[in-house]
Order: sequence, then structure tokens, then C-alpha cells
Amino acid sequence: MLHANRDDPSLYLRTPADVRRHLDEFLVARDATGRVLGCAAVHRDSEALAELLSVAVLPDTQGSGIGARLVEACTARARAQGIPRLWLATLKPSYFARFGYRPISPWRLPPAVILGLLRLIVRQPRDRWRNALLGREVFMMRDLDG
Repeated sequence: MLHANRDDPSLYLRTPADVRRHLDEFLVARDATGRVLGCAAVHRDSEALAELLSVAVLPDTQGSGIGARLVEACTARARAQGIPRLWLATLKPSYFARFGYRPISPWRLPPAVILGLLRLIVRQPRDRWRNALLGREVFMMRDLDG
């Protein structure tokens, strides 16, 4: 799934080993035949905070609501785990604003989260560093209680 969207600069590239290591964090959307149509993950950073990440839908099925269902399913998973806030970094802020995400300063995130994000950025191809390091990514957060 993530491989099908490898040319989308809004997604961080992840190695198969990294995905396998965090497989329990992913939700997958399938069609009636079992074909994977999309995925998304929730990574818990602390008791009070988790990241919504890797929201990806097959290019030929984008616009059909699969991404929206994955975002809402991840939100439900976070709520069920008692996580009060979700954050994300995106080049598509208007998409995530539809789900109640609001822009924040990245400095509102805990230092360990920022450090982990920087580690992920430097593992990307250099042409992908630009969006993250020049402030083109928008950091967003959603409160889940209430």
C-alpha cells in the first residue's frame, strides 16, 4: 500500500522492516475480494498523545471515502485506548481539517517526538527533506475528549 504511494511527497517512506515492526499499529481497508485498498496507523507517543500516520489509499481508489473511514477508525482506536490527543504532520492540511485537526506549532510536541520525527526525516531520500525542514509540513492536532 505504502509502496503504491511512494511518489506522494506527503508520505514518509517506510522500510518493510519498519512496517513489520509496527504492524499492530496499522489498520487496513480491503475490498470484498481481500485486495488492500488503504492503510493508516496510530502510534502512541505517551499516555496523552499519539500520532496518526501513513494514511494511504491506492491511487485508483482515492476519492471514494476509504481514507476518511481509515482516519475515523484510527480515531476510534485511539479513543478506545484512552488517548486524549492525536497529532500529525501533513502537506494536506485541508483534508485533515475536515476531521477536526487544527494547526499547531511543532514545538507543542514533546522533545522525544520531535527527535523521532527528525530521525525519520533523515532516513528519507534527500529530495523529501525539503518539505519537512523548510516548514512546508503543517503540524496538526485533534483533541479526542469531549
